[in-house]
Amino acid sequence: MIYEGEAPDGLGFASPALAISKVRSAWNMKTFARQVHRILAVVRLVCTGPVFAAPVFVALVLIAGCATPPPPEVFIDHAPERLVLETVDYRLDERGRMIVPVLVNGQGPFDFILDTASSRTLVFENVRRALEIEFIDDRTTFVHGATLSQRRPILPIEEFRIGSLTLEANDSFSLPDPVYIETLPGGVLGMDFMRDYAIFVSILDQRIHFGRTGFQGPVREYVSVEITYDDFGLITHALPFIPAAVQGHTVEALFDLGSEGTLANWPAANVFGFAVQRILRNQLKLEGALSTIALDGKLDAATISVGNRVWEDQRIDISNLPIFKTLNRAEVPTIIVSANLLRGEDMVIDFPAARLWLRASSAQRRRARKSQCRLVGTDRIELSCDATRLN
Repeated sequence: MIYEGEAPDGLGFASPALAISKVRSAWNMKTFARQVHRILAVVRLVCTGPVFAAPVFVALVLIAGCATPPPPEVFIDHAPERLVLETVDYRLDERGRMIVPVLVNGQGPFDFILDTASSRTLVFENVRRALEIEFIDDRTTFVHGATLSQRRPILPIEEFRIGSLTLEANDSFSLPDPVYIETLPGGVLGMDFMRDYAIFVSILDQRIHFGRTGFQGPVREYVSVEITYDDFGLITHALPFIPAAVQGHTVEALFDLGSEGTLANWPAANVFGFAVQRILRNQLKLEGALSTIALDGKLDAATISVGNRVWEDQRIDISNLPIFKTLNRAEVPTIIVSANLLRGEDMVIDFPAARLWLRASSAQRRRARKSQCRLVGTDRIELSCDATRLN
């Protein structure tokens, strides 16, 4: 008996043609299922994770997600755009120090020296007079300079600002205008402002980017050294120290972008192991913010290294300056690494992460790319594949 219409319980067909069609459809579905399993196998290989049976559209989404590379990192100079909070141009003064524009109480901008060895942000007398800021009666603070320590009266400064970044409610102080420089700076940008940021210095474009912490330099281009902090029990905001080497001897170095020359105390000079040229008193002087002091000696043609960078034929001035005693390093071999040494370097100073990133020279980067090796090391830079020293 032949029935037209639906087959009972799906076990029969209304016609031979319909039966053939159903068999063909089932065959096609079986073939399609094989293709889906093949697709899932590819997904398993590409994504390197367990893949479970899923509808075909899920498989296609997985393939699209795995096959599409993540968007490339966007950089501003050498700073990742995602980390940058504010960007300013800088210039070098006649002493080789970096100068950035800063607003004081909403007025300016004024030229401030970027000074990583100043615990506080402050103004010079020319800005105090221009803004007519009066001292607070009977309030003083003790100021420690490289050449002298003295008490200075407190100034009621409401804020220092760079773009959108602000240091508020800052009882600051002023220093006498420098007499050794033609273009007067307006103040000093200190660690109380910079301590919360990563500072990206781009030499080629002469720009500084203030950003968030978290920079990880490309391994073929950067080597980092650790920053250690010391407040000496005297100051509010600790100062940064980095490892350095002079003539191959490792010493502590105060990281001081506000100093125009590299300085060393006599304990450090004695460690260097070669003759120091002593000089007649008053032949060579250090002009500080608070006073001028005579130096005792100098080293010529010294080799200094910090991180992956080596500088040859450098002069180091020698003296047991008062600042070394203030830093509790009168008997500890210590140098002060200056702006003149580092002003030609692309670098990232990640203060919250306590890392200083120095960029390898172009020759070192080309060599690393060619050999497909990594630049590693602290006191000097090496290729990790064959440990060939780069100089």
